[in-house]
Amino acid sequence: MPEANYSYCLRNTATYECLYYGPEGRIRKRNVTVTAHGTAFAYRERNDEFFLLTNDHVASWPSVTTEADEAPGVPGGCKRIDEQLRLVRDESDDYEPGQITVVKAASDPSLDAAILKSKAKLNLMPNRVGRSALLKSGNVVEVRGFPLGLLQATNFGKVVTAYDHDREKAWDHIDFVTDALLARGNSGSPVLAVSCRTGELELVGLFHAGYRESPALNAVVGIDQLREFMETSKRTRASRFDEAPLTAEVRGAIAAALAHPQILPFFRLGDRTARARMDGATIVFDIFHDAFPARDSVSLQLRDVPGDGVGALESISADSPTGMRTVRADSADAETQELAGHLLDLARRQLIRTIVYREAAALAKTGRDASRRANELFRQLDRSKADANEIIRALLDAGLRFPETSLAAAPPLTGPSVAPTSALPPAGPGPAPAPATSSSSSEVQTPAALTAPAAPKDTPAKQ
Repeated sequence: MPEANYSYCLRNTATYECLYYGPEGRIRKRNVTVTAHGTAFAYRERNDEFFLLTNDHVASWPSVTTEADEAPGVPGGCKRIDEQLRLVRDESDDYEPGQITVVKAASDPSLDAAILKSKAKLNLMPNRVGRSALLKSGNVVEVRGFPLGLLQATNFGKVVTAYDHDREKAWDHIDFVTDALLARGNSGSPVLAVSCRTGELELVGLFHAGYRESPALNAVVGIDQLREFMETSKRTRASRFDEAPLTAEVRGAIAAALAHPQILPFFRLGDRTARARMDGATIVFDIFHDAFPARDSVSLQLRDVPGDGVGALESISADSPTGMRTVRADSADAETQELAGHLLDLARRQLIRTIVYREAAALAKTGRDASRRANELFRQLDRSKADANEIIRALLDAGLRFPETSLAAAPPLTGPSVAPTSALPPAGPGPAPAPATSSSSSEVQTPAALTAPAAPKDTPAKQ
């Protein structure tokens, strides 16, 4: 008797609302619909509900599009107003009564994994969950999915490398790489291998991405990291450095770093230059004019006072044609409070990234691992660029409605001409590079609260 198919073609359809100006200058709206196909497989039944595993990038469209988002045909700045997930026969299936509606039960972007559920009866994967850590280069794997959304197919390949730390995009997980020839639509496919102990096929991974430059290099999330998520439907960790909670300890570390005379307080926030400085116990974030350094005036200022955890937003100041205008955060409208709070969070994290990157860059020439770590941290500096630019523009527009006030003059733009050289304590998996020695008493020691994970191996962009 042939084995029942437990891999399904997943269709994700989203509708975006896009704003634009009509010929008469009024704001108009239009809706744009996008559709993508991938693979999901059913692995568990509980309380008459059937659960499937797939990739987060297959099951999720961005809530708001940017130029970097993969939503073909949708302009940047459009808002998602509807999203529907269905199991279909293939990409040409337009018979809705025969389609199965599923809903998202949980997702973990760092693992690029999502759990779906349905009341409809589905065929369950009969295979046991294996151990991806036991895989070795040369082991044969089997992938069952829907390449290009066209048809159900089984592909075979070998494990090329059993370990690849994937930190591209929002991902942070351990992959193994296979040379099985896979394609768009295979994302979310179960990957199986024969157990040496039982001689039976076992689930060892979830295919999630391929290298653009080679169709025979495809990355699979190891099942060892997914096992708990599959059982509990809960994210098991905030694994990325940028997703870690900001605490009172982090605030103290930021304040200690800014108090050091050799810390350069400038960093990039979106396309602008920003500066952090201490005013008593308050951390002040000055965001300069977009023509900086030709124009050294402050366009936006956020005052971060001590509070629960990392701190609290006290006030927002924005430049206007008549001068600087300030509003207390608790008296601003809800939208301004939300925007300013998000920008403050981005500013804190970007400052931390910059401090940690400078420390890593000082050690970049001590070895290959140190150089890779510095390169990865440098790439992280642009992670929130689009968000920061959009929020800064919105707050400057909102600032025109703030009451007119006088802003205390910012201190002069002085500081050391070079970033300090210092030692980094071990952080993340693997040994830290040997620190450069120095007998100077002014050497900066980066607080442990500001350290970041070690960099992954350099990898080309994935599709």
